[in-house]
Amino acid sequence: GSPRIHIAVWTTSAERAGYLRSSLPEDADSEKLKALRDDLRDAIVKVLEASTISWCQILEDRPEIISRRDMGSLMAWFVQKKVLIVGCGALGSWATEIVARAGAAEITLVDNNIVKPGVLARQNFMLEDIGANKAKALARRICAIAARCTVHEQSQE
Repeated sequence: GSPRIHIAVWTTSAERAGYLRSSLPEDADSEKLKALRDDLRDAIVKVLEASTISWCQILEDRPEIISRRDMGSLMAWFVQKKVLIVGCGALGSWATEIVARAGAAEITLVDNNIVKPGVLARQNFMLEDIGANKAKALARRICAIAARCTVHEQSQE
């Protein structure tokens, strides 16, 4: 396949970044100005060589770099599928999250019940969901953790 480009990022002070930009040649530069920019660039390189470079943490999320750990597993079947979940309780709430994380393209949730305090120990809801329709509360959660998944909820409140 084609080479994969990885990203490395470092940072320096805004002042040094300004100096670096100043050293870049411009079309309208005279020969004298080009020579001055070259001298400036050489001086900046010497300063940077003696400086501490701060590397930035990069968290890759590009499909050409990231390989899913579940590729080739049974869960990979859900990638780009449309899934209907009827019942968002003890089984449905957790199954929905698993399917969403597996890469489903679209999930439709159906449940007419509300989240009650007693279900928090075994169902995939949080305190702020109490009193909300289960399908709606679960849809909010799934949208927050699987942004590429379209979630529809149906209820008859």
